[in-house]
Amino acid sequence: MQYGRFAILVLGVVMVASGCAAPQQQEELGAGTGAEDAGEERIAQSEAEEPELDREPERAEEEPDSEEPDRDGERPGEERPAETEEPDVEETGVAYEVIAEGTQAAKEEAERVIVRDREELERVWSQAMGSRTPVPEAPEIDFAERTVVALFMGRRSTGGYAIRVSEVVREGEQLRVRYREREPGPDEMVTQALTSPYQIVSVPKTEEIELKRE
Repeated sequence: MQYGRFAILVLGVVMVASGCAAPQQQEELGAGTGAEDAGEERIAQSEAEEPELDREPERAEEEPDSEEPDRDGERPGEERPAETEEPDVEETGVAYEVIAEGTQAAKEEAERVIVRDREELERVWSQAMGSRTPVPEAPEIDFAERTVVALFMGRRSTGGYAIRVSEVVREGEQLRVRYREREPGPDEMVTQALTSPYQIVSVPKTEEIELKRE
């Protein structure tokens, strides 16, 4: 009987010991699982905090080293050299004198002549007055002070034509004689005869004289 009671007592102690050990093992297992979960969370968090190696750093906008040149090839802020302008040559009107004019010159070809001496004047005068009888004498011209300009338009088949000086101007050292030629209109009534218009004028003596038709 005593042996049976002793066996029952031992069996009870063993069972009580086994019952206490089981919850402790479960707590240890639970604690281990929590530790593992915490470790996984820390690993995940560290992976999220790692910088992205594949992403390229943003580049700052590069500022140009120098400003673009303007259309003239100069950069803003640069001083341009002063431009030198040529002075305008002012035209000055010059008085001239009409010596003779008409439509019956004894000359068939057109000609513009600058006369600087008496001999040349005699030749030009005879061409202008050759159709007259008698031929009048050429006027006296002081070639030390004056120069003669003779304009011949040439032979024309009808009247209505004319050639005349319109303006004489001085530009610096040059004297410019502008002249015009007139022709009759298609419905204009004109003389049905041969004509040869001319005009002879004198201007101040100048070494350089230009004749220009307008």
